[in-house]
Amino acid sequence: MITHVVKEGETLYMIARRYGTTVDAIARANQLTNPDQLTIGQRLEIPVEAPPGEMPGPRHYVLKTIQPGDTFWLLAQRYGTTVATLEALNPELDPRRLIPGSQIRVPFIPPRAVVSYIVQPGDTLGAIARRTGTNIHYLLVLNHLTNPDLLFVGQRIFVPA
Repeated sequence: MITHVVKEGETLYMIARRYGTTVDAIARANQLTNPDQLTIGQRLEIPVEAPPGEMPGPRHYVLKTIQPGDTFWLLAQRYGTTVATLEALNPELDPRRLIPGSQIRVPFIPPRAVVSYIVQPGDTLGAIARRTGTNIHYLLVLNHLTNPDLLFVGQRIFVPA
């Protein structure tokens, strides 16, 4: 279950579409007698399961700082998650108005087993990420790198096993 806080202008139909569920499923989970009557600030339990590897909830996220130009889609790509998961973890945020410098919750993804890799000629962090089934952000964090363009041939980095 994911908890959603109703915002101004939302309908149960919109909320159901956002989480990939139905109006009936949400109404049943919350014992709503009239699904057309929602209150701003009302908390709804959404009967959905998290995607594999993601565990939304108050104890299973980390805070990240929103940067200028960030969108939910870009953040989902950066942190290896989905827009729906970011929306579920951040119901108070308006996806159309992300404020640089503010905090956003992203799912905590448990560390995976890693092995070392020696950077080869022509390697990029993006290509290495694709080959190892991960994303650039994960490799940056795993290797304490700040710039994905600063790789050199012979450099030893860690990648998922």
